[in-house]
Amino acid sequence: MPRRSRSEHKQEREGDVEKKENGLLLPRKVAAVGVHLRRNVSSYGIGLNVTEEPMWFFRQIAACGLEGRGTTSLVGCGVNFDNDGDVMKQVAERFIGAFVKRVNEVGTAKAVDCCCETGGGVGIEEVYSIEERDVLGDARE
Repeated sequence: MPRRSRSEHKQEREGDVEKKENGLLLPRKVAAVGVHLRRNVSSYGIGLNVTEEPMWFFRQIAACGLEGRGTTSLVGCGVNFDNDGDVMKQVAERFIGAFVKRVNEVGTAKAVDCCCETGGGVGIEEVYSIEERDVLGDARE
């Protein structure tokens, strides 16, 4: 697939779908979920594409191995963020709430692998929130 400039790609975008040459509209990826399993404990990492700034990079690769699927951001889908971060906090809280609810409805094992049986009582017990400063500490200062 030939590389496209940012402006060429922007011209093809339309809302939260991407036009394809054959006329089909395909949904675009706005988030990634990572799953780590170890000794009956599952950990999840969630990444939301918030702004359009890094999108040019993701358009050069097959993000998460999804060939032919485009990427977008919350801003690209029309979410307007204010300067004090309230909107992002609300988005994060609602996303986490919906994710926890869904995983607890189907069971963690089924959410990770549809072939696994759940014995009831399996679900997300706690949600931890970390920030960049929690990982990097004083390194950024």
